[in-house]
Amino acid sequence: HGQHALNGGALATNLFALLGIAWMTMRHGSGALAPAVAVFLLVYVARIPELPSSFWNPHILVLPLAAWLALCAAIAIGEMALIPIAVLIASWMIHAHVGLAIAVIACGIVTARLAYGSGRSVPRSTMWLTAAVLIAAWALPVAEQLMNTPGNMRRITEFFLLQGGVRQSIAVRVRAAGPMVGGL
Repeated sequence: HGQHALNGGALATNLFALLGIAWMTMRHGSGALAPAVAVFLLVYVARIPELPSSFWNPHILVLPLAAWLALCAAIAIGEMALIPIAVLIASWMIHAHVGLAIAVIACGIVTARLAYGSGRSVPRSTMWLTAAVLIAAWALPVAEQLMNTPGNMRRITEFFLLQGGVRQSIAVRVRAAGPMVGGL
C-alpha cells in the first residue's frame, strides 16, 4: 500500500530476474559466458544503486526484460516448457509499460519462428498452460476495458490510430513509441 511495499516488490522482481538470468546462462552457456554475464549485471546494478528497488516503470523493466530475453533464447533452441513463463513475463512487461509492446511482440515472433525451426514440438500441456497464463494475465485489463468507457486499451489504441477523430501523423506515432523501442 505504500512506498516500502512498492520498493520491496521491485527488489523481489529484480532478484527473481537476476536468478533467472543466472540460471539460464549457467544452463545454456559455456566457458566464460555465465561469469561474464554476472559481472556485467553486477557492474550495471552497481552503476545505478537505486535500480534494484526502484518501482519506476523504466527502472523496473530493465532486469525482467533481460531475463525474458534469456528465456526467449532458451525457447528458440527448443526449451518449450518455458513458453508459459515467457508469456507471463511478456504480459507483465507490456502492462508495466505499453511502450515495450512493439519490441516484445516482435521478439516473441522471432522466438516462435526460431523455436519452430528447432524441430522440437510444443507439448499439448504447455499449450494449455500458456493459454491459461494468457487468460489470467489479460483478464484484468480486458475487464477494465469492458467496465469503463472508454477503457485504457481503447484510449491507447485511439492515441495511435485516432485522436479526437483525427488520425495522428506517422511522425507523432513514431515520437510516441520510438524512445522506448530505441532504448531497447
